[in-house]
Amino acid sequence: MDDLAFVFASGSGQVGSQSRHLLRSIRRHHAEAPVYVYVPTEELDDMDPAVREELAADATILEGSIPVPEYSISTKIAALEAAERVADASYLLMLDTDVLVLDEIEVHRSEDADLFLKPVDVGNQFWGRERSHERWRDLYERYDQQFTERRVASTFDNRAMLPYWNAGFVLT
Repeated sequence: MDDLAFVFASGSGQVGSQSRHLLRSIRRHHAEAPVYVYVPTEELDDMDPAVREELAADATILEGSIPVPEYSISTKIAALEAAERVADASYLLMLDTDVLVLDEIEVHRSEDADLFLKPVDVGNQFWGRERSHERWRDLYERYDQQFTERRVASTFDNRAMLPYWNAGFVLT
């Protein structure tokens, strides 16, 4: 697909090793798609040179900081922002490094949506359970949003839960 680019965060250790496998799986099904790999500057020196070399040979390396160091997931948001600044593709797909692409990704276009999400796989964990609702209420209130009565089903265990989305596959 000509208008789809991929983005993910990489770094040292296991994340670096996983990102190598992710890139290979992307290339298996999207040989020509642009791929942007975000590497936190603070991890560059600790990154395995072989991993960095492989990523640089088949993707565009973007460097930057971890926006919220005590919340490593913020690196994914920085990766998406960095890729958005340089990508020419109509769609960016941000993936976690523990994901493999097993088939061609098809974008389901919609005139009504700019962001596509899927519920988390397992609803039987804290944020998907009833006991988390007070924390959810606090978050809704903090951002001046009305608490929802809407429920979605988790995709693996089919548990009804508040709208809680998988952040490991974000298409925008």
